[in-house]
Amino acid sequence: MSQVYQLDTLVYLLENNVKSFLKGMSTNTTEAVNNAFVDKNGRIVSTFQQLKIGSDRWILCVPRSAELNFDKHIEKYGRLTKTRYEKWPHRVYISENNSLTDAEYVIDTTWGKMIITQKNIEKIASANALMEWRVEKNIPWQGFDYKDQMLLNVYPEAYVSFEKGCFLGQEVLSRVKYKSAPPKKLVVAYQNDLEEKEQERMTSIIMCPKNKKKKGFVFIISSREDLFL
Repeated sequence: MSQVYQLDTLVYLLENNVKSFLKGMSTNTTEAVNNAFVDKNGRIVSTFQQLKIGSDRWILCVPRSAELNFDKHIEKYGRLTKTRYEKWPHRVYISENNSLTDAEYVIDTTWGKMIITQKNIEKIASANALMEWRVEKNIPWQGFDYKDQMLLNVYPEAYVSFEKGCFLGQEVLSRVKYKSAPPKKLVVAYQNDLEEKEQERMTSIIMCPKNKKKKGFVFIISSREDLFL
């Protein structure tokens, strides 16, 4: 049986004109699993995972560290479509299989099954094990590894669609994608391969079980692809 990890994540229920709200205010399509809100400059407000659970009801799983920014953003722009939101008391877990019987909702992600439930699952991996898993799977987390950087510096593809039409921040993100390139990129790299200042900026540092070398997330110049793990 695979490990079960608890994510430091809040669950929101959105109702009323949700699809219109997400189409105009989020960076990805409503069919995608991963999505984000950015400001007019393309900088991250909040990343999240989304699931449609009714004709006009969606749940969004938001990193707890983004709670304040998320609330302000949705209160400001949700008025345009009269979209309502509320926080649920649910917990969020991630597992590489769906053997858990306590799930009320399941979001299929590239990392595994995101389990949303009101129940407290006791047999979970430690916080250190979760960090090791994130680094090995290349899953940076808002509040730990990035905050309000430009979205393309963190997630150049999985959280944004340039075919969906206009959305808040789309003009800046499109200009960066098609006319230049994100100057920096958040990647996993070995500590010893980095310059001293880059080492100081590393987050979620773990010991690689294969070669006993330290590695973690760091923002480095996009052209230094030889360092990317």
